[in-house]
Amino acid sequence: MTGYTLGWSKMSEAKMQNKTVEANSKLLHTIFSDMTDETIIEHELVPEERSEYLLSHIGYLANKHDPSKYTNIPNWLDSIVNHTGLKDKKILDMGCGFGEWGLMLSNYGNEVTGITITGFEARFLEKIKKIHADLLAENAIRMEPVVGDALDLPFEDSSFDVVLCNQFISHVSDLTRSFEEAKRVLNDNGQLIVLDNNKHNLLYLWRYAPFQEIMRKQDNTFNSLREGIIKEYALEHQMRLSDEDISLISDRTAGYLKDEIIEVLGSIKDGDASMKAVLQGLPKRFRYRNPLTGYYVERYFTPSEVVGRMEKQGFSDMRTVYPLSKNRLSKLPLMRDIVFNTVCGTYLISASCGKQ
Repeated sequence: MTGYTLGWSKMSEAKMQNKTVEANSKLLHTIFSDMTDETIIEHELVPEERSEYLLSHIGYLANKHDPSKYTNIPNWLDSIVNHTGLKDKKILDMGCGFGEWGLMLSNYGNEVTGITITGFEARFLEKIKKIHADLLAENAIRMEPVVGDALDLPFEDSSFDVVLCNQFISHVSDLTRSFEEAKRVLNDNGQLIVLDNNKHNLLYLWRYAPFQEIMRKQDNTFNSLREGIIKEYALEHQMRLSDEDISLISDRTAGYLKDEIIEVLGSIKDGDASMKAVLQGLPKRFRYRNPLTGYYVERYFTPSEVVGRMEKQGFSDMRTVYPLSKNRLSKLPLMRDIVFNTVCGTYLISASCGKQ
């Protein structure tokens, strides 16, 4: 029999697995709540200036005051797994963050490796594994964290069945290169899965005060980094710049990398007229970008933009899934019209590696 019905044994197995995921979701809530205690931050496991980022990033798993925020995760994750076949796979969680998704996916028989460029995230996950080793092993929750760059993955060719990019592409400095690396480490029948927020959904996020505050702080941090680059260059090249000049150059080079900022500074001759002419000719960029690492803060794409990038790297058999509600996902044919690119807040795209 074909269709949407399951045999009784398979249905019982699915319900049992969902109960396991639900139980482990509650378990992880307790673990993450304990790990976000101030004593952990005081021990420099997570730098104090990044503690707010940690709490916002895993807030749905570590919110002591509102545990209801994590109750929808099992159904949400179960829907994604059932739509994409993420069971009994060797998975690379690219940009794994603090590892909450990878840990949950291990409940489905998956062997998960997470990679993050941020050392303190990997240390956080290692600490969880050390403190709660017995509890995690007893409940078959496991994941291996690796510190590395998604643009130069430290893995052999054809190492994984699935590369998962969950809330990752909005941060990576070079999306094309990251897709190239994903294809390299996937096996011949490998699957790339991208889950992220639609660019147009950013308009909704900006309405929320907590999000605005996080972005404002990130902007201030990146501005300080740019000003440091400018001051260092000016000192080395005996360039006379007032504080106002430094502030103006930093603002106009928002979104630029260190080498690009230095190039701009090199093209400025003595005199205000030269500086203003150079700065006025600079194209504006998405400003929420670290000038040292190149990584972005919430640079979103539309689903069709992502599909286009994936196609250029040779991915095929693309399938689009997007949420209609918190607990229900719906498959749609791949559409590139304005309706699809504006109606969904969060999208999921899966594609075949297409290796010959």
